[in-house]
Parts: sequence; structure tokens; C-alpha cells
Amino acid sequence: IEGLTARRHRDHGQALERLERSPDADIRRAALVAQGPLQADRHAWVARLFGLAQNSDVALREGAVIALARVRLPAAVQALYHFIRDPAESVRFEAYYAVTALRRRDSIPLLFDRLDEEVDWLEWSPHWSLRMLTGEDHGRSPARWRHWWSDVGATFAMPTHAEALRLERERRDRRRVNDTRASFYGLQITGDRVCFVLDASASMKGETPSGLTRHEAVRRNLIRLLGRLPLGHRFNMIFFAWDRHPWRPRLVPLDEESRASALRFVWRDPIRSGTAIYDALELALEDEGVEVIYLLSDGEPWGGKITSIARIRDVIATRANESGVVIHGIAVGGSRKLLAGLARETGGEYVEVE
Repeated sequence: IEGLTARRHRDHGQALERLERSPDADIRRAALVAQGPLQADRHAWVARLFGLAQNSDVALREGAVIALARVRLPAAVQALYHFIRDPAESVRFEAYYAVTALRRRDSIPLLFDRLDEEVDWLEWSPHWSLRMLTGEDHGRSPARWRHWWSDVGATFAMPTHAEALRLERERRDRRRVNDTRASFYGLQITGDRVCFVLDASASMKGETPSGLTRHEAVRRNLIRLLGRLPLGHRFNMIFFAWDRHPWRPRLVPLDEESRASALRFVWRDPIRSGTAIYDALELALEDEGVEVIYLLSDGEPWGGKITSIARIRDVIATRANESGVVIHGIAVGGSRKLLAGLARETGGEYVEVE
């Protein structure tokens, strides 16, 4: 897709349009976004993207939001405002991110009502957008934000992104609170140097009692956690299937920029085959800064350097204990001897979830 875009030839644009019908959602989304630089008539392009608001394909609607944010025409911005009310959470997430990145003053009051509309893991998004756009924090009450806006809206000067981040850090420093509400599948987040090692194998497509797939449930729990994890904590995520897919090479301090990047990574990581648990844990332990690992899986090792449960437990537990790393185990859909054994031998906790 990147190659077709770089060549900027009309025929390549047609090839990208054909890819919009791919069975792979990531390819459909990327193919749509990649057509943006090839458009001679930006107004017609905006009209087409806005028309996708009625499309039943969530991936194309996500792509439309990303593409609209790159056009930056007034009509594109107005179209983006429509997508913050999209029925799909992933589309709204992209829309909040895009509206925040565009930094337009007229978007501020439009976000007030969204504070009451969003629930569960996405409830932090409009609040985060408002803090990044205004440099202010009036909580999650729409009434408080409206009252503030009625006083200052007529003369309000939007801070730069750098200024908003500075103000956010100052608020964090004043609070200096270790938010004990931060938890993952009921396990409290202990320590402030944490790595999440997460199963993204094909078996995670299995359905939970809530109707979500296991992979979707992991995403929601992880996104909810990222919204509550205190700023300043250092963290990383490694998804694994037949290979390892880390978000970053090493632990990264949590700030608003890294939080947004991590959330986008969580949404984008696909399902694959294989369960290379050893390889993912090996990578996590190579980061000398890691103090705690949260390991989640719904299967036994399959693929990677070592697949023997006993051998993995011996090697990983030894390395973890030598480094003082605690491993917590989260078994999805049944008991998992490896996760239970690693938790027991490294001083961690073990839970089983549906």
C-alpha cells in the first residue's frame, strides 16, 4: 500500500480502491487512507469520506476519520464532528484523537455533551481531548465545562499542544497520587515499571459470556487501564502469537502523548496464529527496567523457541527471580498451568477469567 501511494499514479489509485474490498479490515482501512495524497480534488475527496459515515464497514469509517484529519479543509473538520457520534467505539476513538490533533477552537464546546455520553473504557476520551485543547481540567461534568466556557469562551486563546502538556504535568505533580483504582482483570497494578505481555493468537477470537471476543475484551480492559494509570508510570506492551509485537523497545513514561500512542497500538494489533509465550516473556525480561509483568493468555505454548511448559517455567522463573521481576498470570477461559506456576514461583498473583 505504501508503495502504491508513493508512486502517485492514477492506476495505482484504482488499485487502492480495489483493496477497499479486501477481507482484511486493516488493509481496507489503510487502502482508503492511502488514497488521500493522490486526490486532485480535495473537496470531492472530503465529500466521499463524509459519505462513508453511513457505510456499514467500521474499518472504512475509521479510515475516513484518519483521512479527513489529514485534509484540514473546513468541510473536513465539520465532517469529523459527525464521527464523534458514530455508533462504533473504535470510530469515535479515532475521531476524538483527530479532533484533538487538529486543535480548533470551535471543537471545544462540541465535546461537552460527550462527557456524559461516553461510558466504560471510552469515558476518558472527551475529557482527555478537552484537557489537551484547553489546558484546563474541570472534571467530567458537562455543566462545569459549560459554566467555564460561558465566562471565557468569547476571548479564550487556545494553548499550544506543548503548553497543554506542560499544564497536564503540573497538575500531575500537584496531585502526586498513586491511583489505586488502576487494575487489570481485578489485579491491582503494583510497581511503576510494568510490562503487559498479551496473547493475540487466533484462539482469542473465542467468545466471552458478554458476547465480546476474548481479544476485544482484552482491548477494552487494557484501554480502561491506560485511561486510569497514573502519569509518570513507565510501561510497555508486548502482544504475541507466532511472533512478538512490542509497542516500544523499552519501557516508556506515561504522559498524554504516549497514552494516545499506546491506545492506537491496542486498537491496531491484529489476531495471528501461534502462541510463542516464551519468546514474548524473554523480550520483556530483556528490559532491565521492568519490575512487574502481567501475562495474559488463553492457551498453552505453541511455536517459538521453547514450547515445553516445564522448561519455560524453569528458564523464565529463574531469570525473573534473578532480576527481581514479579509475574502475574491471567488465564482466559480456563486454568493454565504455566501462568499459575510462573506467578507462584515469582511471587505474583494468578487469576482465571472468562
